[in-house]
Order: sequence, then C-alpha cells, then structure tokens
Amino acid sequence: MIAFKISICQKTYRIDAVLKVLIIDDEPSVARSMQLFLQDLYEVELCPLAQAALEKSAAGARYAAILCDVHLPDLDGPEFYFRLQAVDAGQAERLLFVSGGGYRRELGERLDATRRPILSKPFFVDAIRRAVAAIAEAS
Repeated sequence: MIAFKISICQKTYRIDAVLKVLIIDDEPSVARSMQLFLQDLYEVELCPLAQAALEKSAAGARYAAILCDVHLPDLDGPEFYFRLQAVDAGQAERLLFVSGGGYRRELGERLDATRRPILSKPFFVDAIRRAVAAIAEAS
C-alpha cells in the first residue's frame, strides 16, 4: 500500500492506494503460492492465460507489477511481452518473468531480447517480494 498526502483548500488528506499485481501462470499451485507470498502487500489478481491478460490491459487494467510464467499454453513469455508492448508499453516495462528453466536456445534468445528480469523457480518469499517491489517502486 502507498499513502499519499494531498492538500485541498489548506486541508491535508491521506489517501491510501493499494498497488495491484497480476500473476500469469497456468499452474494453479504455483500461481496461488505467489499470491500468498504477495497478498499482504498488494492486491493480487491471478490469470492462467496470457491472452486473457492482454485483454485486461487492452481494457485499461493497470498493474504495479506483472509476473508472467515463461511457458504458458497460449503464448510464451516473450510473445506475451511483445504483444503487451504493442497494447501498453508502460505496462510491458512492469513485467517480470518467472521460470523453472529448461527452455530452448531460441526461447532464451527471445527472453534476452525483452531485457526483462527473470526470477527462477523455485523462489523464496523475500526474493519474489524484492523483485516485485523493485518493479512497483519504479513507477
């Protein structure tokens, strides 16, 4: 949560804003674990498919950070990134890949081309919290 103070007519008001995080992962147990790691700090939304996440962004949804599995059934991570960049470049810069590794060289090269950070599975609570905070604070 972020607290803002604004002054209107010489009166100060505190506004609390909850930052939203989107987790795109088709493995329910992995997605739920990440949600549990983050839910006390952020409002967390789960999405099992990259295409559905793109539709959310196209409809105006905004997130402080987006965690995206590299291997998804509909689009791989880099393809999601490049499509998201076309829809909303600012949101694409909030993307953090999560991966268990073991991908082909071509996919690795495409991941490198995105220049987005990759968090390796399995991860610890503080690692995921630090990675998300670094992206969220960049706003």
